[in-house]
Amino acid sequence: MSDTPGPSRGSQLLEQWRAEWTQIKAAEHLELDAATYSRFENGIRQPSAKVGFRIERLTECRVPAKSWYDPAVKHVADRARAS
Repeated sequence: MSDTPGPSRGSQLLEQWRAEWTQIKAAEHLELDAATYSRFENGIRQPSAKVGFRIERLTECRVPAKSWYDPAVKHVADRARAS
């Protein structure tokens, strides 16, 4: 896990994927503790590559591992939001 300055695209996608679930239920589904899940969703931390790929698999690719790290993905998302 690494520190990050604010939400990444991965954080945003994780929150969208969760939809109607509680963070606790989503964390259980992803085999994470609730505090770690919350940090990922709120952009406080990023998952390690291993955990990122597990999240990708368990979300059926709705939260791709690269969405946590690819600055171009975040940049495009930020520009779209600003429009």
